[in-house]
Amino acid sequence: MLEILVSILYFINKVFLLLNEKAGWVIGIVASGAAVLYFIGIQLYIFSALEIACLCIMIYGALGKNDAKKIALYVYGICVLVTILLLIKIPDSGLLEFITSLLFMVAFVNLANNKRQSGWVAMGISHAIMAYITLGKDQYVFAILQAASVVVCMIGSINPKLTIRSLRPKKAS
Repeated sequence: MLEILVSILYFINKVFLLLNEKAGWVIGIVASGAAVLYFIGIQLYIFSALEIACLCIMIYGALGKNDAKKIALYVYGICVLVTILLLIKIPDSGLLEFITSLLFMVAFVNLANNKRQSGWVAMGISHAIMAYITLGKDQYVFAILQAASVVVCMIGSINPKLTIRSLRPKKAS
């Protein structure tokens, strides 16, 4: 059940972020919180650390204030250190999980700071690797929606200025 909830919330999060809508950050807050529990449940502890960092950057993205940015970046630093520690201490954790986690962090920081093209490229690579990893854990729904998120990221990297307003038909003058 948690697999489906996290998968759907994160996919909706990507679509709203693609359209540069603040709701994407708010949905991301809920998705990140649920994902911490989800990844602990399937024993992907590095991804649990990542989700704590993602929660902070989602809050920053939703608030968009300088203080929130500083806090989020400190938390990212702590999460990178925790992730490195987990990589060393937990033998089942792999380098691929570590790289994916770092790429997600870079992606969300870039998106939150309006560096949309590089954010979407990093996000797309992260989702592709995440789909591969979770498929190996028999998390089929999650893996499928990660693959679908790669498509969203490709659209974002090709058209980084895409917004809901740009999709509306223009009125004739």
